[in-house]
Amino acid sequence: MLKLFDFQAEAVKRAVNSLYHLICVRVGGGKTLISMFYTRFLFKKNLINKVIYACTVSAAVAIHSEYLEKFKMDLPTITEVEDFYKFLEGNAKVCIIKHSMFE
Repeated sequence: MLKLFDFQAEAVKRAVNSLYHLICVRVGGGKTLISMFYTRFLFKKNLINKVIYACTVSAAVAIHSEYLEKFKMDLPTITEVEDFYKFLEGNAKVCIIKHSMFE
């Protein structure tokens, strides 16, 4: 069973209880895992239909494999602007996460 450390669980709890939230965690502190639990909650509550991780290519590869391994979710990886616009089409509720932009 996947379990969060107390500080990670607190970060998820705070994020869930606010409309906009900034999660600041030290390097190696589990930002990806925290964001995964947060988005899983949002999906389960039908608060979002799509999630976007704005990140570097290396972070995107890691995030994709983490979702697949831990939650059996195969998230699409989008690298072309046209594909991104297609992904956003419709009335879907989207959660955008800025992740690991400062590598």
